[in-house]
Amino acid sequence: MSKPANSTLIGAFVLGGTLLLIVATGLFGSGFFTERQHQFICFFEDSVNGLDTGSPVKFKGVTIGKVAHVLLRAHGQAENDNSIPVIIEIENRILAAQGFASQLSSREKYRAVLEKGLRARLQQQSLITGMLYVELDFHPQTAIQLRNQNHDDALQEIPTISTNLGTVMRAATQTLEQFSQINFTGLSEKVNTLLTQVEHSILRIA
Repeated sequence: MSKPANSTLIGAFVLGGTLLLIVATGLFGSGFFTERQHQFICFFEDSVNGLDTGSPVKFKGVTIGKVAHVLLRAHGQAENDNSIPVIIEIENRILAAQGFASQLSSREKYRAVLEKGLRARLQQQSLITGMLYVELDFHPQTAIQLRNQNHDDALQEIPTISTNLGTVMRAATQTLEQFSQINFTGLSEKVNTLLTQVEHSILRIA
């Protein structure tokens, strides 16, 4: 014959379950789980080869987040804009520690942070692997260039600047293109003609 159910034990389970439900509802309602990360979008003109989902986002060398998505196009991006949109994700507690939480949560204050020079750019993690990360820092002497045209319903955009590496690579590419356009055959013929004329002049003097 089975023992009768312990009403005290059942009551304790019901009470515990109710308390857990109340706590979970409070946490979700306060955004404890849903608002732990804050997302921003950046548009990079430099090549993103070596930048992947999960790549670090750093501020002054300290990792504060990660790359959430690397896209081909973004909603609101101009048709003639070929830059690559990258969505980065930063934890709210880290934003708060850096003093950005209140500034970046408000669009008015967010604009002031951009005016101070907050910019994103690509940097190399390693010359050997070629892996990249997103660096955030203040560059107050640079212009604010926003590419997302739908500012009202879009992610907050952090303007980007080119890296020194990107500038060097573009300059090298242009140099190679100019070098490839040189008519080496015609130049060689001119050199040979000049050498022949010099040789004849020497023979006449002799």
